Amino acid sequence: MNASDPQTDRLNWGRPADLVACALLSLLCAAVSSIVGVHGEFPLNDDWTYAETTGRLLEVGHLERTTWTWVPMITHAMVGSAFSLVFDFSFETLRMSGVFMGWLGVLGTYVLCRQVGAGIWLAWMGAAVIGLNPLHVNLSHTFMMDVPFAAILTWSLVCLCRGLTWRSWAWITVGTVLAEAAVLSRQPGLAVPIATVIVFVTIGLRSKRYLLAAAVIAGVTAFVHFVVPSLVYGPRDSGTMFDFSTINDTIRGPSVLWNLGINCFVHLAYLGLFLFPLAVGFAVRRGAPVRLLLTSLALTGLSVALLSRYNLKYPLGLNVIYDLGLGPPTLHGAGQLPRAGNEFWWSLTVLGLFTGFFVTCVLLTSVWKRRLQFRDRADGLLLLMVPVVYLPPLLARRPCFDRYLLPVLPPLVALLIIFTRPAQAAVSLGRALGIAALVLTSAFSIAGTRDYLEHHRARWTLLDELSAQGIEPADIHGGFEFMSWNAEDKDMADLWRNIREERFVISLAGELEGFQSVKSLSYQRLLPPGTQVLTVFEKIQ
Repeated sequence: MNASDPQTDRLNWGRPADLVACALLSLLCAAVSSIVGVHGEFPLNDDWTYAETTGRLLEVGHLERTTWTWVPMITHAMVGSAFSLVFDFSFETLRMSGVFMGWLGVLGTYVLCRQVGAGIWLAWMGAAVIGLNPLHVNLSHTFMMDVPFAAILTWSLVCLCRGLTWRSWAWITVGTVLAEAAVLSRQPGLAVPIATVIVFVTIGLRSKRYLLAAAVIAGVTAFVHFVVPSLVYGPRDSGTMFDFSTINDTIRGPSVLWNLGINCFVHLAYLGLFLFPLAVGFAVRRGAPVRLLLTSLALTGLSVALLSRYNLKYPLGLNVIYDLGLGPPTLHGAGQLPRAGNEFWWSLTVLGLFTGFFVTCVLLTSVWKRRLQFRDRADGLLLLMVPVVYLPPLLARRPCFDRYLLPVLPPLVALLIIFTRPAQAAVSLGRALGIAALVLTSAFSIAGTRDYLEHHRARWTLLDELSAQGIEPADIHGGFEFMSWNAEDKDMADLWRNIREERFVISLAGELEGFQSVKSLSYQRLLPPGTQVLTVFEKIQ
């Protein structure tokens, strides 16, 4: 085999050029974090609940969850605790752990792409697509568990794919251990062990060793999922994904098909936009499959007609991407934040759906053509099975947040590379469009995340000033994160309440009926450029 042979790259990667590529990716991650920053002692999104569990572990030596969450978070809390033992417990330290795990996830994507046979440039592009993704940039600068969870799963796939390629049980064991660690962070991590069992059963038809390994992995996974959380938290607070009453309600519920249909549309559009920098190279290559392009165009037209019929607006998944910004808007008066308008988002919806359908058609066509080769390409089968197992349980329920897509992006990137090798066959226009899309994505990701952190820094400056005056947290309506961090009762409805009897309200609104303005603080937005004002209102007696 010559040096350009994918099989050679798959088995013998690890050259000095790979170190240079990883160094450039590391510099890219460092540059992003230097712009966004991690400073500020405040929670973001839901990470207050993970911080409480981590702080409790450091304080008393065992894990305790709040009633807000049902995920195991065992691995996540241990990562946060490890950083806190070195740098002291704080939200800044916890965000540092998120940045670190995000960096590991980006490098893991590069190694995964190289492992499956991508050239250095294409693997670098695949990793950059993940590292500059708006969900990844935003969540890696919080203590939310999505990015660390995705990073662990990615490295699990690296080890499993390497083990399957080299027939190495040592690598397979390491990959399985990492997969189980992911399960102890979030239950959907079960997708990797389940996919591994499916692959081992498939190739085990020729080797009983793989059938035995499948049985062992299944048994270990069942123990980790059902037993370990019960041992840590107690049987009444174990929180398994297989809550049969919930599954029954989901299946029998009248909205299950509606949820599945809407979620498929929404997340296909997201995936299309996220994978566009890679997919465009294949779409404009010489001899591009016109039949697939026309099929994708027809499916996009049908989808847009259905979405228009039900007057649905994009972005539909919400949570991280809320409109012209990143991070959920959780402060009173969030409707005052700048918005891009329906025309802008509908344009992106059409582009995302078209790319999503095109990628799906390409992958399905390639899988069908290569279906007889999967026993000789078990790593490809594993990468294919992960999203197949991971997505359906999430898509059948609401809400299905956009951030849930992060763990499937690295295997999808690797699959796209395995089956299309877009950069090698793309004309220069395809590469230019891909790079341009990556630049625009990075600009949105960095600006939106920087605005998100600046908003919270300004908000908590005002909150700290109120607290310094001796005002109790119960007298302040300071947004979801503030009320969550200071509330004794973590009831969901109460934490998301509107203004009630609070004496002070921090709001993005310019005026508030029944209140008078007592102080304002502004910060500079990048997206779009301008000044955003936060105001402290006091109730008129």
